[in-house]
Amino acid sequence: MIRCRETIQTYWIHTLFIAIILLALLQQWWELWGVRGVATWTFPALIMMLAGPVGLFMIANLLFPDTVRNADFRIYYYEKMGPVLWIGIATVILAVTFRPIVFGNTLLALDNLSSFLIAAILLSLTFTHKSWFHGLMVTVILVGVIGDVLLATFELG
Repeated sequence: MIRCRETIQTYWIHTLFIAIILLALLQQWWELWGVRGVATWTFPALIMMLAGPVGLFMIANLLFPDTVRNADFRIYYYEKMGPVLWIGIATVILAVTFRPIVFGNTLLALDNLSSFLIAAILLSLTFTHKSWFHGLMVTVILVGVIGDVLLATFELG
């Protein structure tokens, strides 16, 4: 987008989605750093651990058309976001169930609240193309991701 900025038409909701994915990738890395000391891993546990970052990578890739030059991101957002939203739902579900399934943590923890909210919002976005609704809900997701980051410990141990 930076390289082609003279020829593209940005769309603020799409841009917010880009920011969300960047923050979510950073937040995933931060959370996964906490399991670096786990001595023994099973292959299914590894797959569960990587599901969040892989899903976010897929979304980051799909947020952009094959050719960015002359792209209209408003049109692209409403025509191509369906699979992105479904991958987002699956990614959130896999990421939020990782610790409960692999380590036996409780699923109904306070720090999972924002993830449940985000999954519900992504699901609701799949059923409408109303720009006001997308604008509101994507903004709520951004606030949820920022809140999730702020609730995390700010020290790496």
